[in-house]
Amino acid sequence: MKHNMIKVIRRSKIEKVLEELAKDRSSLQLWQNKDDESRKTNIVHTLRFDKNKKEVVFTSKEKKFDFDYEKVLYCFWEGSSMIFKTRISFMSEFKLVVSLPDYLMTKEKRKDPRTDFSRNEQSIHYHLGVSTDTTHEVFPFSSKILDFSEGGVGLLVNLANISKFHIGDNLTLKIPINDNQIVEGRVTHITKPVPSIFATDYNVGISFV
Repeated sequence: MKHNMIKVIRRSKIEKVLEELAKDRSSLQLWQNKDDESRKTNIVHTLRFDKNKKEVVFTSKEKKFDFDYEKVLYCFWEGSSMIFKTRISFMSEFKLVVSLPDYLMTKEKRKDPRTDFSRNEQSIHYHLGVSTDTTHEVFPFSSKILDFSEGGVGLLVNLANISKFHIGDNLTLKIPINDNQIVEGRVTHITKPVPSIFATDYNVGISFV
């Protein structure tokens, strides 16, 4: 695959991709690596994604399943240039159930490659409004960084502070990833990450200007 790939590790994003996969009903390729360095493959359709059981159910399109329970299984969805590895939890001749992957690799859809910070504790400091261009500029607020690219940043903002943000508002940020460079940004979207371990927090998208 000759695309810029990103590693998706946020559970809510993984579930969203798998839900799209189940709705798409396109063909996927499954494979396992064999001891002789060849591959055992099968072409499948996705029957459903069970969010509660954290399982993906496939049905065979061309032949019976005969994978090895003990080996890692790889899944490739060409339509979205997405790949992940998982484990088999159930297998019959024409039905295969796999567990929710810990992460997946998918094509970067943004023009600027994005880095996922959702499992880090990196925070960003900011103030509302445009830069004052002073040496003593104060940044009273801070939020956890969800993702970062050359074009913008995603912030995790708690319920107590979300009322400060509105689509189109300007704010000034001190970017720790770029040696505390001070940049101006604009709020482009505000979404609640559901389902999420951050039950009361919001994803605020900031585009640099």
